[in-house]
Amino acid sequence: MKNRIQSAACMLAFVCVATASIFAATLNPPDMFSKSTFEAAQAQAKTETKLFLVDATATWCGPCKKMDKTTWVDDKVVAWMKQHAIAAQIDVDAQKETASALKIEAVPTIIVFKDGKEYDRIVGYKSADELLEWLNGVLQGKHAIDKVIADAGDRNDPVAKINVQARMQLAKSLASARKFDQATDEFLWLWEHILEYNEAYSAVRLSFLASDMTKLAEQYEPAKAAFTKLRDVARQKMDAGSKNRDVIFDWFTLCEIVGDKDGILVWFDKAKDEKKSAAVISTMDYKLFDLLVEHKRWADAGLLEKDPVAAAQTSVDMDKLTSKMNQGSDQFDAETKAMFKKERNQRLLNDFAQRYACCLAAEKNEEATDIAKIFLEYQNNTDARVALVKWGMKVNQPREEQLKWLDEAAENGASVKSLRKKVQDALAIQSQENAKKKVPATS
Repeated sequence: MKNRIQSAACMLAFVCVATASIFAATLNPPDMFSKSTFEAAQAQAKTETKLFLVDATATWCGPCKKMDKTTWVDDKVVAWMKQHAIAAQIDVDAQKETASALKIEAVPTIIVFKDGKEYDRIVGYKSADELLEWLNGVLQGKHAIDKVIADAGDRNDPVAKINVQARMQLAKSLASARKFDQATDEFLWLWEHILEYNEAYSAVRLSFLASDMTKLAEQYEPAKAAFTKLRDVARQKMDAGSKNRDVIFDWFTLCEIVGDKDGILVWFDKAKDEKKSAAVISTMDYKLFDLLVEHKRWADAGLLEKDPVAAAQTSVDMDKLTSKMNQGSDQFDAETKAMFKKERNQRLLNDFAQRYACCLAAEKNEEATDIAKIFLEYQNNTDARVALVKWGMKVNQPREEQLKWLDEAAENGASVKSLRKKVQDALAIQSQENAKKKVPATS
C-alpha cells in the first residue's frame, strides 16, 4: 500500500461507510481492543469522553502480528488505554470501505481521534515505549510530526546540523498530513540538496525519495507541476549537449515521477542506436525493461541486457540470499515468512518468463534456452513450465521445447491441453512461413 493518508475532518466521514461486522470475525485482536462493532466502539468513546484509537491491521502483516504479541498486550499500554481511550482494530482487507474512508495505505497504521476528529496518526511497528511516548504526547497536545521537525534541523540555518533522513521523513509526514505545499517544498529541497549533506544517498535519491515524490505528484497537481520543471531543466542540459550520466539519470527519474513514460520511450528510440548512450542504457536496463514490456516492445526489451544469461543466474543467486535472510529472521512468524516466499517465487517466475520470452523476440534463441534451463533447475515445478510457455506465446514465439514443458506439466496433473494446442497451431504457422521464405522467387 502507498503510504498516503488523509486526515479525516470528522468521525462522520467514515462512520457512514464503516462496516457493521464484528472485528473478531476476521481478526483475533488482543483483549484491550473492543469486540463490538466499529460504530459501537466509537460511540462508547464519545459517551465516556475518551480518545478513540483505531489500529488498522491485516492478517498477513508481520509487524502487525508482532505488535499484537508485544505492544498491545504490554501491561503499561493496557493500563494507559483503559484510562484514556477506547481502542478498535480493523482488518483492511475485510473492511475495505472503512479502510478506504480512513485513507489507510500502509499497515500497521494507528489513528487517534479527539472529540470525533482525527488528531494524529503513526505508521509502522511501534514498541510499547514508542507507542506510549506518542500517546502521552497526544494528551499534551503534541503531534508525531513535531519530533520529526526537531530532528530534521533548520535547513535555513547555515550552521544547523541537517539530518537528511529526518528531512525525508518530514517530507513524507507533511504529505501524509495533507500539508501538500510544505511537502512539495521539502521534496524540492531534498532533490536538489540531499547529496550536499550525504553523498551516500545517491541511490536513495533515485529510488525511495523518487517514489515518495511520485506519490505526491499523483495526489497533488501543483507538486507534479513543480517536479515537471525540474525534469525540464534536466532535459535542457541534455539538449545542450550534456553527456553527464547524472543529468540523464535525473531526467529519466523525474520523467517517472511525473508519469511521462512516452518521453522516456522517445528518448530511448533515439539513444538505443547511439554508442555514447550504451553505458547509460545498460545501467538503467532494469527500469527500461519493465517500461518496454508494458508497451509490448518485446524485442527491444530482449536486447537491453548484454548478457541476459548471467543476469538470470544473478537473479537466482540473489533470491537464494534473500530466502536465507528471511528464513533466519525472527521479525516474522512462520505464516508470514511462507507468504513472503510465495510472493517472491511468483515475482521470480514472472521475471524469468518475461526475460525468456523477450530474448526469443530479440532472436536470442540460445540465451532464451539457457535462461529457461537455469530457471527450471531452480524452480523445477509445473508453474514455472507453464509460465515460460504462456509468455512465449504472448510474444508470439512458439518453440518445440515448449511442448515438452507442457507434457511434463500434464504429467503432474496440470490442465494444459488448450495451451498445448495453441503452441502446436503457432508452430505450424511458423513452419509454413519459414517454408515460404525458402522458396526462390520465380521469374
